[in-house]
Amino acid sequence: MNFLFLLAAGLTLADLESRLLRNSPQYLQAGAAVAMAEGKAQQAGLYPNPTIGATGEHVAKSTRGGSVGGFVEQRIVMGGKRGIDRALAETELAQARALRDAWALRLRGQLKTKYYAVATAAERVALRRKLSANAEESLKIARELQNIGLLDTPDIRAAEVEFQRAEVRVEQALQMERRAWQELAALLNESSLVGHTLDVMIDDFPQLDRALLWERARGQSPEIASAILEKAQADAALRQARAARIPDLQLRGGLRNNREDGDVPRGRPVGVEGIFDVGIEIPIFNRQQGNIRAARAGVERARLAPVQVERDLQARFAGAWQRYESAQTAVVRYRDAVLPSARGAFELYRKNFRAMQSDYQRVLTSQRTYFDLQDEYLDALRDGWQAVAELESLLLARGED
Repeated sequence: MNFLFLLAAGLTLADLESRLLRNSPQYLQAGAAVAMAEGKAQQAGLYPNPTIGATGEHVAKSTRGGSVGGFVEQRIVMGGKRGIDRALAETELAQARALRDAWALRLRGQLKTKYYAVATAAERVALRRKLSANAEESLKIARELQNIGLLDTPDIRAAEVEFQRAEVRVEQALQMERRAWQELAALLNESSLVGHTLDVMIDDFPQLDRALLWERARGQSPEIASAILEKAQADAALRQARAARIPDLQLRGGLRNNREDGDVPRGRPVGVEGIFDVGIEIPIFNRQQGNIRAARAGVERARLAPVQVERDLQARFAGAWQRYESAQTAVVRYRDAVLPSARGAFELYRKNFRAMQSDYQRVLTSQRTYFDLQDEYLDALRDGWQAVAELESLLLARGED
């Protein structure tokens, strides 16, 4: 399906998520890192290849060509090194997958923030246009009353100023909306999405359960999972350093044709004979002392990481939850009490003004108050959705935004 058609039909958040992951350089790089780790895991622990070669000794006419033959050489891995290498590679693969999952969560959180920023900006444009229309209507009423001698020129000037102020606020809202669309397009790697619509109910503010959300964040966070994997990786690195102290065997064997005279009657050539060598490194000077010391320190460091990560996650969760709770309180209060009262007062003052039962300054004051409160309500909605996205994104690992 053509993406432009989807845009024209009104985009949902789900419409954009799959496209975001397909286009995001960060997520694609994280996927490439997983593929690299999968290759390394496949390679880890493979047995060393044998070496095949030729050998010769005393190759000269005086020795009738000496001895010429072939050999096979193989290193025998000792100390369980191959299994340790595989385990280490598997933990690195798990780390790469956790990082990829973290990027997916991070990008979804950014998308949700940008998406609702666009939705809020579009709602602000629609609201300010409506309020500008109200200001224009008030100006029209004021001019009609001036024509019959019920209002003076200063009242008309005040009404005109209020209408111009409303028009300026409309233009500011349009600029904010264009910027929000541009930021959303940049996140999606699109050149432009300005002018399209979103299929979203911005007033449908979610009710979150703190305990359930925290348990989810603590239990599913790639950040905590990564810290646990770091501990497993450090343990494997220590086992690897200890296993490196155990030397491998070097085996070599083969056949050769010895054409030199042997210790036999009439000096006949020795003929075909077998050869073999067995070698092992003696760990006298290098016993992996430094590597083992470093690996032990890495284990101690990794042991403390999950606790520290969880504490840091808990602190960030608390801050995000406070922002969500504040925004939720403001949204509910504005929507259910403040805005209905302000709208009622504005409409009542305007009705009384038409009947000449109220002066025009009260109309202007109530109108300005109602306009400002609508803006504050939208600010609370925007901040609330941003906090929701932040809370849901706390499952991700720390990193640059």
